[in-house]
Amino acid sequence: MESRVSARKLSKPLGALSALVMGVALTAVPAAAHADEADTKAPAVTVKSGDSFTVLANGDYEKVSFSLQDAGKVDKVVLNGVTRDLANNVWSDLNHVKPGVAGAVQGTNILEVFDVAGNVTTHTFVLNAQGPTITVKEGDANTVIANGEFEKVSFKLMDAGKIDKVVLNGVTKDLSNNIWSDLNYVKPGVFGAIHGENTLEVYDVAGNVTTHTFVLNPQAPTVTVKEGDTFTATDGAAYEKVSFKLTDAGKVDKVVLNGVVKDLANDRWSDLNYVKPGVFGAVLGENTLEVYDVAGNVTTVHFTLSATGPTVTIKDNATYTVADGDAYELISFKLFDEGKVDRVVVNGVVKDLSNNKWSDLNYVKPGAFGGVLGENTLVAYDISGNSTTVNFTLVEPMVAAGTPSITSHLPRGQIKQGAKLTVNEGDWAQGAQLTYQWFRDGEAVEGETGQMLHLKGGRWPAGTVITVEVTGSLDGHRPAVASTTVVATQ
Repeated sequence: MESRVSARKLSKPLGALSALVMGVALTAVPAAAHADEADTKAPAVTVKSGDSFTVLANGDYEKVSFSLQDAGKVDKVVLNGVTRDLANNVWSDLNHVKPGVAGAVQGTNILEVFDVAGNVTTHTFVLNAQGPTITVKEGDANTVIANGEFEKVSFKLMDAGKIDKVVLNGVTKDLSNNIWSDLNYVKPGVFGAIHGENTLEVYDVAGNVTTHTFVLNPQAPTVTVKEGDTFTATDGAAYEKVSFKLTDAGKVDKVVLNGVVKDLANDRWSDLNYVKPGVFGAVLGENTLEVYDVAGNVTTVHFTLSATGPTVTIKDNATYTVADGDAYELISFKLFDEGKVDRVVVNGVVKDLSNNKWSDLNYVKPGAFGGVLGENTLVAYDISGNSTTVNFTLVEPMVAAGTPSITSHLPRGQIKQGAKLTVNEGDWAQGAQLTYQWFRDGEAVEGETGQMLHLKGGRWPAGTVITVEVTGSLDGHRPAVASTTVVATQ
């Protein structure tokens, strides 16, 4: 007698086995022995339940185990013509049957179970041993592809008979025996992954395996200093400001500057521009920039920032600068900055310069380049925005004075009692208004404010020091005073 049983549908004599519920006994109908023999009952064949013994997937078996029982003792099994002798006990087992084991094959299998009396139960079942399905997860959070290779990769794992474990380059990771599972964020150093070719083996609980080979080639971002005064200004080996071009085939994720995080837009190309002290976490002196791609690969760059404003020097040549004590009638400046001078601002008036290391601001006076009478403030900026401030005072120019001289109407120009002295004021600035004051022995002579002085009244003895001061005034100028002195004789 023969019965045909599969996980999809079992013949009524063997009893029903649900494809979705394990643990229900499956007993094959015994075939009758010879009529004249006392033992005519064939062995009972029951499918064992539990993932360790039997695994159902989509109504078929991935692996199956049988419990065998016969009061007259079980003798042997024949699976697809392959005989396996047993120990002639009342109870016996045939465990972990899957393609390639005990004669089992993919597809339909025929199991014959004999007792020692020769009674036989035949059981037909289907094996459909499929390894797990492995799918690469999409999305930058899971998988990053750069130039056709993975920087990191995540896998979705599925097996109707439940996923048991993964083995990556010989490193085993046990999973939770579910139909769906994951292996996420695989990159060199994680779960046994290495740089280059990797071999992933995914096992279901039936022992079926799917092997997947993939290449990991993580490349950290490339960081390049941008050229051009707009972006970067050097100060020797340091930078006054610096800008970076960032690229990664697997997309740039973020930068961390001295511990300060700046998230980026996850593109292949990105920028970090105009870095100087106080910007994006940058500081004076040593700085550390870390650039991450979305796979977590990082490139580290060290750089130095300075913040030195331009050097401002007063030109001392009389052609450029005219000083009057601590003030200036005219002033000129020499400007220098290793990172290039950008502009000057005089009392709020901006003068743009040519962005060179050396520059000038010449002939500053009231009304020129924002200069005013009195206190002035000059701020010189380099292209990085560093500045130097200089304060200075401007005064009106002094009237150009002549060189005065004194003459006498007496013969031979004698300077003595009775002489009439006249001052010749010399060459003064055109339009200058002149005034006079005569002095006797250093004291102003009251009322003597003309060009002529008459030595009369017996007040001019020999040895008297006679001085005249000439004062010139002109609009837009400070008055100038010139003097000359003679000594009275006997």
